[in-house]
Amino acid sequence: MILPRWVKFDANGVATEEAPASPRFRREWYPEHGYFEVPPELAHLPLSRLGIDGTAVIELPEPEATTEIVSKKRVIAVFKAMIDAGELTSPEMLKNILGGIADLTTDLAPGDDFDLLKPRVSEWLAPLGMTVDNLRAALAALDAEV
Repeated sequence: MILPRWVKFDANGVATEEAPASPRFRREWYPEHGYFEVPPELAHLPLSRLGIDGTAVIELPEPEATTEIVSKKRVIAVFKAMIDAGELTSPEMLKNILGGIADLTTDLAPGDDFDLLKPRVSEWLAPLGMTVDNLRAALAALDAEV
């Protein structure tokens, strides 16, 4: 016997707690104590993805990403490929690339990683004539070659 999942929501419609389903409790106990039954098709979702619409439990959309971590080695490989292809030849551009790599890995993400969603990444790429989307595309192309 699969027991239903019961969730309680705060005044803002945010799922705050889950009641442990137990055959010891009557089915009526849960609604009497402020819990809503989660439909079986939504039972696999975490609390953060459950909302309430009137008396119906609904699925909330996935939250937008707040980070997009890429390794410093992959970013360096992109710029190395651009240098090898003759796309980056200016000493000033090379200086900006190296300075940016050193600067961005110190405070934007853990370890030797870049967080592409930090505004400073866009600021660093702009003088190079690149955007974060260009860098993503170059990283994808690099991955496709491997």
